[in-house]
Amino acid sequence: MAILDGGFLIYPAALAAGFWLLRRYVKEREFQSFAAQHGCRPLPHSGSWVPFALDRMWTALRVVDARGDVMEELFFPSFRAMGWTFSSAGAFGETNIMTADPANMRAVLATQFHDFSTGASRMGSFGYLLGKCLFTVDGEEWERSRAMFRPHFARGEINDMDIEKTAADELVYAIKTYMEEGEAWTGEVNLQTLFLRLTLDSGTEFFFGANVKSQLGAIPGARVNVDPDLAEIGKMVVAGQAGEGELSFGEAFHTASAQVRARGNAGDYAFLFRSSKADRAVKYLQTFMDFLIARAHAKGRGKTSTGKHTWLETLSRDIPDPEELRNQSLFLFTAARDTTAGTLSFLFLLLAKHKSAFQKLRAAVLADFGTKDEPKEIAFYNLKKCQYLQWCLYETLRLFPPGPINLRVAERDTVLPTGGGPDGKSPIAVRKGQKVLLGFYVMQRRSDIWGEDAAEFRPERWEGRQADGTFLSFSGGPRICLGSELHPTPFSMTTSLASFLLFEFCRISCSLLANGYFLYRRVCPCGGCIGDRADASGI
Repeated sequence: MAILDGGFLIYPAALAAGFWLLRRYVKEREFQSFAAQHGCRPLPHSGSWVPFALDRMWTALRVVDARGDVMEELFFPSFRAMGWTFSSAGAFGETNIMTADPANMRAVLATQFHDFSTGASRMGSFGYLLGKCLFTVDGEEWERSRAMFRPHFARGEINDMDIEKTAADELVYAIKTYMEEGEAWTGEVNLQTLFLRLTLDSGTEFFFGANVKSQLGAIPGARVNVDPDLAEIGKMVVAGQAGEGELSFGEAFHTASAQVRARGNAGDYAFLFRSSKADRAVKYLQTFMDFLIARAHAKGRGKTSTGKHTWLETLSRDIPDPEELRNQSLFLFTAARDTTAGTLSFLFLLLAKHKSAFQKLRAAVLADFGTKDEPKEIAFYNLKKCQYLQWCLYETLRLFPPGPINLRVAERDTVLPTGGGPDGKSPIAVRKGQKVLLGFYVMQRRSDIWGEDAAEFRPERWEGRQADGTFLSFSGGPRICLGSELHPTPFSMTTSLASFLLFEFCRISCSLLANGYFLYRRVCPCGGCIGDRADASGI
């Protein structure tokens, strides 16, 4: 009768629930004892008034839908209200730690590096496109990848400024198509789009030896010399996806990247986001890369038609597995392309808003590297000589770090040095599995660290100042970006491209659309500048 009454199911379920509660109670007592032993104090907590923090999710979605500034409208106000380190209610009941404190960031990224990992969510989002690579793995896999990459960066064995010069020339050509004959200024130009094409072209050439020519390809009537091999791979991919329409490398990369962002926003629930269009784009990129990898392996230690090695050919010597080579190569390309395009976009936006800084920077570039008609050598090794250019780039990266937020997951119960107690100066305990969000964007705009003008673009603040633990645009610790000091790097590529562009343009102006999202600028090509006749007051 007990079975018929349901007791056969109720009693085991009750026993399991009781065991789960007891285990949770014991673990909580152990954690509280651990915290007490290390002198940890509670930290401020930002709770939610509805289950699963649905109110916050709704607010965030509204800001994103309105194309608002997530950092300024959501994150910064929270830190101002709660302090530089606090806990926050997350979706599905978890409690995350938010910090914009240099001491805590130093602990997470460097001194307690082995206490934290990047977590499964990074693989769930970026792994969709990149698979297992230096960016998506932890532990021994990461150490092996890092050790393999470092010598290639340190040797600077691929140092081709011609690629950057060609990409800059093609961008200038694209910009001049917006000019009317006899006019000093162009019409409105979406430089962000042009920078994305520039880095797509230079990146595919630099890393793969296969320039996709997206910049010229977008100009009606422009003559485009496409690599015959790329034309062939395009036909192969389309043939394998009959009935679905043609797809270019740039379109595929844009679609796949959008899906990565969507999965990243979903965190641990990225697997819920599926898109047949994005799946097709990823398949295109994989087929594209597999073709180039086969070509690189066939060449072996041979050289390209320009007599220079490509990154893909160089890496193929150390990575015999085609899938791993594809993943690592796509990672390098993605990191360099997105970082360079983003930094250039923000740099020229800031220069357009600060005309004196633009003129000072252009004068410094011309003094160090000559003019368009009488150029001096520009090479990766001498870019650091142009000090004001370095300051402008560092100031741009301070205000707009490529990764405004970084995430780590505690691999064990551990302690962070500050944030607890009434004064926020006591240590805090972090549970195994708890997420710690590092607010680079917030820390790099703190007025108590960077001065009352912390939100302003002032390159001169870098005079005599070294990048330290309060500047983490390149991240920090063992996982610091390989491009922060070594070459060739995204930072060096950005520097060189900015220099080439400053040869061409003597003034720049900007306007924002009503929604404040797209950035437009006007530039005045300086091949006999009309100078005073050009209105640089804005659009």
